Amino acid sequence: MNLSTRILICVAVFVVTAYCAEWVFGELAVYYEMSVTDTPTRQELEGDFGLGILGLFVVVPAAIIAGLITSFVVWRKLSASAG
Repeated sequence: MNLSTRILICVAVFVVTAYCAEWVFGELAVYYEMSVTDTPTRQELEGDFGLGILGLFVVVPAAIIAGLITSFVVWRKLSASAG
């Protein structure tokens, strides 16, 4: 498998993984914020600035890190199978 194909596959894996991880980590952040603030519904969190900060400084970096780790694993597997 040539280099450009491996790069294309790893970029696609990164995008899909980061998107899915962002959704999962975002849901976990909402559930965490609901448990901390004792709000029974999501609609009551609309004015909560802590959720936005949590999303910006925890969820987004965690999703990017998850995408990078997954892409690295896929790159290693593709490189091993090509060699």
